[in-house]
Amino acid sequence: MVLPDLSVLTINGAPPVRPIFQSGDDFNPDDHSMRKLQAYASSLPYSIEPLSKMMEMLDFIILRIVQCVEAKDFEVGLIQWDKIAYSQLSWCLGYIAENARRFFSPSAIEEMLSTFVPLIDGTKLDSILAPQYYLLTFLPLTHPQSYLPMLFRMWESINSYMYDERMLHFLSKIAEMHVNPTVSDPRKIAELPDDERVEGEDRPYWSPEEVKDEAQWTGLYKDVGIFSEHEWHLFMCKCLGSMEIPLADAGSLTTGPNADNQAGFEIGRLPKPSWRIVSLARIIVYSMAPDGVPVPASNAPTPLFSPLPSGMNTPQVETSTLKEFLSAPLGRKGNTRTATYLAGSKALDSLARLIASTESFFHPSNSGAWTNDGGTKNNNQTAKHPWFIFLAN
Repeated sequence: MVLPDLSVLTINGAPPVRPIFQSGDDFNPDDHSMRKLQAYASSLPYSIEPLSKMMEMLDFIILRIVQCVEAKDFEVGLIQWDKIAYSQLSWCLGYIAENARRFFSPSAIEEMLSTFVPLIDGTKLDSILAPQYYLLTFLPLTHPQSYLPMLFRMWESINSYMYDERMLHFLSKIAEMHVNPTVSDPRKIAELPDDERVEGEDRPYWSPEEVKDEAQWTGLYKDVGIFSEHEWHLFMCKCLGSMEIPLADAGSLTTGPNADNQAGFEIGRLPKPSWRIVSLARIIVYSMAPDGVPVPASNAPTPLFSPLPSGMNTPQVETSTLKEFLSAPLGRKGNTRTATYLAGSKALDSLARLIASTESFFHPSNSGAWTNDGGTKNNNQTAKHPWFIFLAN
């Protein structure tokens, strides 16, 4: 594959890219940082300042910072020039990767997992949050069959609000995308162009004989949306814990914010995910589907013999032994009751149970920090699907 020469590209008729090192610059070809700077500059499709101009601007900024310190101008001058000196570009590459992952081939998921998962070290919070950011930034949102169970198993063992917010933000995007079941069709992997494959790269390959075109892809739907029962219960526990509802006089049982105090400064400079309440609402709404037996309407007729009359299941002496007759009350009755859900939707039923169990905390006499979060979550769900109130009623 022949890569294009980016040095000949222009933007809005601008002149071609100039070399960053000009005659007279103190350039040491053996210096690793200088060679790295030269590689970065040659990869940009636009012109940037030469090194001499950069050093001149840096000297001017440092001069202004020293003058502000000598004049004790800390509130306005020092903060202004300090922000110019440190432009905080640490998240820019992550922003680019998050927006470019739609072009990453799903066949590279295993290689991404083998690269980022070994970096996770449970003895230090920074070594957990940083690899998690890399994982959730690079992993493609389509075809999550291979990594979604692993992410949930890791989530069970980590107590961190920052970890929860980023996971909820990631899962909300997956749940919204998979409303269309065809986005994760395995046959699409063979149709995607994969021109970034290098020699020696370990990626799965399926022969045309192994991929059958006559099979119909029904999507990733499981027990509740694209989640299993166990994963959905974990999610609802996180949903309840994120509201920080107190337990009597013992305060909130949520210890995630206390654990996040151990995070380093660099972790705080990473891009912030969306508000957890918005992510919770999106996951619940986009997981609503007729996936269960609906609760009978209030005007439905009562079934005949409910419960069954006494004696119908009791063995008679004429047809059974005395031992069976005496031990009949001790026998375990079979549970023939079928689980029913509100409007036939497990996600909607979970939401109704959550609201019913926390409704007393919305009263003005029992308000607190949890009132704003809970009310906002309901508002977000109403705004996304106004008809869910109709279903709840």
